[in-house]
Amino acid sequence: MNSRKPIFIVILIAMALGICPAAYSKPPKPGKLFVWVAPHQNMAGILIPGHWNYTGPGIKEKAWIKGHFNNDRAWVPGHWITIATPGREAVWVPRHRRTTGRWIPGHWNYTGSSAKGTVWVAGHFNHTGVWIPGHSKHIEVIPPKPRHPNKVWVPRHRGPHGRWIPGHWK
Repeated sequence: MNSRKPIFIVILIAMALGICPAAYSKPPKPGKLFVWVAPHQNMAGILIPGHWNYTGPGIKEKAWIKGHFNNDRAWVPGHWITIATPGREAVWVPRHRRTTGRWIPGHWNYTGSSAKGTVWVAGHFNHTGVWIPGHSKHIEVIPPKPRHPNKVWVPRHRGPHGRWIPGHWK
């Protein structure tokens, strides 16, 4: 019985060494501008598997989506997505978590003046909690009936510093 114990231990060690490298090996490096993030536990105690993370500059009309858990709690490795710019004056806001803990998906944010008859509606959650991405919305500009015969109605617009100026009589 004693003579079998060392053989059993050697077989056990050999099996462990044969299995472990496959379980923890790194996938090949996807490019020069990637760094390896070792497996770790996040603040909530969830084990984050090792993965490659892009550290380079932004690429036009593409966004790097970091590795994350999806709604089914399955790990989704980091990957590129193609994003079409809605206009020259739009800026991509990467996905992030608010200080309240609410998750905000990546979305376009408009920074310039609107085309005549349209307004930019920033990305927001509707009353049921569904994320509505930012979009351009057509509006019909109907000036109010003149209360001031010697003045002209100025519709709402973005001022020189990018803030909305409400419609007013001038």
